[in-house]
Amino acid sequence: MLLRLTLIISLINFILLLLNGSAIDRALHRSLLIFMILFAVIHLGFLLFNLIQTSIPDKSGQKKKTMDGKGEPANES
Repeated sequence: MLLRLTLIISLINFILLLLNGSAIDRALHRSLLIFMILFAVIHLGFLLFNLIQTSIPDKSGQKKKTMDGKGEPANES
C-alpha cells in the first residue's frame, strides 16, 4: 500500500512538472528522485520502528523476541 502511495505521489509530481512546462527528461529524473527518496524514508522508518520495538522491554521486563519469516523465534546473538 505504501509503495502504491509512493508511486502515485511520484506520478502526480511528474504530471505537474510536465504541465508546468518542464522537459520530459527533466520531469522524469525529478519524479524518480522523489520516488527514491520517499521509498528510502519509508523503509528506514520501518527499520527504526522495528529496532525500537524489539529493544523496549515488555511488562514482564524481558525484551520482545523477533520472529523470522516462518513465524518462529529468530536467533538472537
